Amino acid sequence: MKRRPTIRDIAQAVGVHPSTAARVLKGDQRISAETALKVRAAAEKIGYKPDPMMSAFAAYRQSIKPAGFHGVLAWITNFPTAAGWHNEAADIYFIGARERAAELGYTVEEFWLRDSGMTARQASQILLARGIRGLLVPPQPKGRGHLSMDWEQFSTVAFGYSMIRPRMHLVSPSQFRNVVTLVRHLRGLGYRRLGFMSLIHMDERSDHQWSAGFQSELRALPESREIPILVPPLPSEPEFMTWYRRWQPQAIVTTETLVPLWLRSAGLRIPEDVAVAFLGCQKPDERAGIDERAVPIGRAAVDLLVGMIQRGERGIPKDPLRVLVEGTWREGQTVPAQSAPKLKA
Repeated sequence: MKRRPTIRDIAQAVGVHPSTAARVLKGDQRISAETALKVRAAAEKIGYKPDPMMSAFAAYRQSIKPAGFHGVLAWITNFPTAAGWHNEAADIYFIGARERAAELGYTVEEFWLRDSGMTARQASQILLARGIRGLLVPPQPKGRGHLSMDWEQFSTVAFGYSMIRPRMHLVSPSQFRNVVTLVRHLRGLGYRRLGFMSLIHMDERSDHQWSAGFQSELRALPESREIPILVPPLPSEPEFMTWYRRWQPQAIVTTETLVPLWLRSAGLRIPEDVAVAFLGCQKPDERAGIDERAVPIGRAAVDLLVGMIQRGERGIPKDPLRVLVEGTWREGQTVPAQSAPKLKA
């Protein structure tokens, strides 16, 4: 039987110590870029594959030792401005990612791809020159986005479904399950006529899982089936209020924070006249709905990325993984804690 290639074989082929080859394959960024490239090229040429049992043992040993500094993970943003990526969810993803990275011996640094007319090639070269091999890609400016970089040189994890090309490993809220959880909570309170409202671009960013999850639950809510979902391209108070007055839902499932304002401007009381349940709540406020648990999402992304770095996994994966974190119901003032009003006859 053919012998499995080892790290010692790689080291001999390159002319370095086995410990140097091992550090390169673990993603140690203190090794020179030139040596690292030679080690990875030799590993690919001789067909080296990590022993899964040894990798598991090494990961266990690492987990019980205090974390030293292992390197930098880049937080890659592609918005028109350097601060454009900040929003309620992404900010907390970053907090969770930075927290978990510190526990594992890494720092997380922002890297703006549009800085000073930078090209994708330049960005890749700068990251490689700094010894950065791990990339975290937060949600893109628009749904169905794409990025062009020298992906074969990096281990990469994306957040959510807004980047459709290339298809990388990703960590995301479990948006379909979150809608199911929300709707079933409203059903448990006695609501039977539910409406759904989100902007097109928001539903696209969830890969249409929000609207799909909502419509899947209508089988148990015959009173809601006649109410069409409202998914306009832009926020429009007149369009929303026309829809509301025509269909009179008891409760509205939405992503839009303007909905309570529009309803109150029309003289309606929340939740006495109509309840409003939100998808994607991140911070405590008056909103009732789904807490997407953004900190665990950020932490899970770093766990996935660091594991890839340690295993020497680079480039566009053949079988991209989807790690989904389920949210939980959070009480708020826009949905009563007890029961819904009775349906009018």
